[in-house]
Amino acid sequence: MAKIVIHPKSKEQVDIVKAFVTALKMDFDTFEINSPYNPEFVKQILEFVI
Repeated sequence: MAKIVIHPKSKEQVDIVKAFVTALKMDFDTFEINSPYNPEFVKQILEFVI
């Protein structure tokens, strides 16, 4: 199945997206990307894993 990546800009947007996805009874994962690693490297790894 296809995966969708959403980039919320605030905690309010995160909460709204979580509520929406929960209402649809869909599974979801959240990730905090606050890392000392190069953001481009992390993005490539996450794309490979997901």
